[in-house]
Amino acid sequence: IMNTHDLAFAQRPKFLASDIMGYGSVDIAFAPYGDYWRQMRKICTLELLSAKKVQSFSNIREQEIAKLIEKIQSSAGAPINLTSMINSFISTFVSRTAFGNITDDHEEFLLITREAIEVADGFDLADMFPSFKPMHLITGLKAKMDKMHKKVDKILDKIIKENQANKGMGEEKNENLVEVLLRVQH
Repeated sequence: IMNTHDLAFAQRPKFLASDIMGYGSVDIAFAPYGDYWRQMRKICTLELLSAKKVQSFSNIREQEIAKLIEKIQSSAGAPINLTSMINSFISTFVSRTAFGNITDDHEEFLLITREAIEVADGFDLADMFPSFKPMHLITGLKAKMDKMHKKVDKILDKIIKENQANKGMGEEKNENLVEVLLRVQH
């Protein structure tokens, strides 16, 4: 079945959260299978997640690990919340590699992202049964997602503008992921 009908199973489901937060499901995770999705996968494979690009972020990894170790050492003898420290390390590392510098909106962006994941994570009857779409209006889910999307959009716009303003200031090997996407766009 999977060999003969693989295209029938390649489609991703349409959810309210992916439509709102993913700009109409055009991100790599929820884009419909086809030429656009293949182009997105090609960009990710060749430009964003190549071995050379991942290796170029080693200095950021080393800096953030050194900060994590320093925090743990400074807390010697006292109880520590290792989960919180590791989560902070991961979010800071991902933010620095994706966006460049840590912005003032870093914590707000993480908070909104976590909230969006929590809202989208649960079972939604309207996503399972398309005839129940008005349920999004009744439950307030659509309004909540729209509000979160506007906040995230402002933060991402600011990050993109900052990266466009800093264009040409860094070496290509140290490009963050936003700079890579801006280069590919041009």
